[in-house]
Amino acid sequence: MELQSLIYLVVGFTFLVYITIAIVTRASSTGEFYVAGKGIHPVANGMATAADWMSAASFISMAGLIAFIGYDASAYLMGWTGGYVLLALLLAPYLRKHGKFTVPEFIGDRYCSKAARIVAVVCLIVASITYVIGQMKGVGVAFSRFLEIEFEMGVLVGMCIVFIYAVLGG
Repeated sequence: MELQSLIYLVVGFTFLVYITIAIVTRASSTGEFYVAGKGIHPVANGMATAADWMSAASFISMAGLIAFIGYDASAYLMGWTGGYVLLALLLAPYLRKHGKFTVPEFIGDRYCSKAARIVAVVCLIVASITYVIGQMKGVGVAFSRFLEIEFEMGVLVGMCIVFIYAVLGG
């Protein structure tokens, strides 16, 4: 069997296994979608959150920034990491205490203001789009090189897989 055929087979099988797991364990309620029904151990949840931070977008953007600016850009890396940790430590307990699943939902209820909720949603959308652009660039590069396909096709494959996981599992 040719090496590239074997790669396609292994990658396809891996995606099939993960998609099957997502279908079998799909979320059936809001609580299951956002917080896995509160059935995840805090250490495992922390590891999942850390893995989300240590993604293609983080590595590509931080490595590129340090390569472009030099050693002085390491302050951005510390701010990025420190800000993430501070946000998790200072905001997550209040989300749990108030029984909210999203930051805009919490902000809107905490300040009894639709305007505050809208500002939080706009900030969330801007941050998410910025993050997803880097993430999809990383997915496109990885899939295009690993599967020997065009960059655009690599992005599409990655987007489809992430879409399926996110819709089914949360």
